[in-house]
Amino acid sequence: MGRLGPEPGLTVPPEDAPSATPSATPTVSVRGRWGKLALRLLISGVVLSIALMLVDREQVLAGFRQLGVLDWVLALGAFLFLHAISALKWRFFVGLVGAHLPLTRALHCHAAGLFANLCLPSLIGGDVLRAGLALRSTDRRTALVVGSVVDRVADLAALLTVTTVGLMLAPWARERLGSQGSLIALAVVLLGGAVCGWLALQFAFRRARRLPRKLGRKIVEVTRAVTIMRRNPSRAVGGYLVAVGLQSGFVLVNVALGTRIGLELPLELWFLLWPLAKIAAMVPLGFGGLGVREAAFFTLVQPFGDGALAVTESLIWQTVLIAGGLACGAVWTFWSPADSSSAADRAS
Repeated sequence: MGRLGPEPGLTVPPEDAPSATPSATPTVSVRGRWGKLALRLLISGVVLSIALMLVDREQVLAGFRQLGVLDWVLALGAFLFLHAISALKWRFFVGLVGAHLPLTRALHCHAAGLFANLCLPSLIGGDVLRAGLALRSTDRRTALVVGSVVDRVADLAALLTVTTVGLMLAPWARERLGSQGSLIALAVVLLGGAVCGWLALQFAFRRARRLPRKLGRKIVEVTRAVTIMRRNPSRAVGGYLVAVGLQSGFVLVNVALGTRIGLELPLELWFLLWPLAKIAAMVPLGFGGLGVREAAFFTLVQPFGDGALAVTESLIWQTVLIAGGLACGAVWTFWSPADSSSAADRAS
């Protein structure tokens, strides 16, 4: 009588209670992912359709026909080569803050990130997948995350640098483009974000002893990783210069494609307009930047040249991005580097 709790005959078997939740959760998750993908495809289709309505579609098709197959293959090869160097740059920054990553593993994870960029709403999604896969190969996980963030910041800073150089080399384009204020605003946002992040990190480090032990330890690890990088400023600057070279390389590949189809623009204008279109494509809308990049490049080129050829060149580059991402997806799927085991596993 004084015994509390359910009677034995009324006890529900453990497997019955949670049975509905696991079956429903994956279904909702899968439907949500497909729904987001469909929405991004719809946005890309609408934006691209609007861009094509503003130009001569026959001229766009003529531009595709004018490009030789060999030219496209060379552009794809250049894209893959530059991203191989980009994987080495990422590995360099990760190692700079104290996390060792095997070379083949870095290439393998970077290929996975490029493939993910085709479907995820922004470059950040590919970075997260790349870092998540790389966590299996090192026991310095906090340093790897910090190095990955530094690598992405270096790429954004390099892109802004290339854009600024293009603006300095083409001052005559300021009035017709009217983007000087936007560039200054972007620079202020990036600089302000970096300063705020650094101040927050310093504040958190000073308060680490008052925080829960696990959280405080993580903050201390992040601060140590940043301190290691600060002690090697010349190497950090060297990685940033490599990032500038890579962004310039991507611009030059597009210059070659544009020249082949008849899009004649001064070289300094390419270094101004194409990075701006790339920044616009980073907005988390559409499918891999499709449509957004074309509309942005058309708007930017229109005051200086043929808008239809600008859309054509951007679409050609989009095919290179898709082919390169699929090739990297094949590498990620069918190639398993021998040194993919984690450092922790090897130590044990």
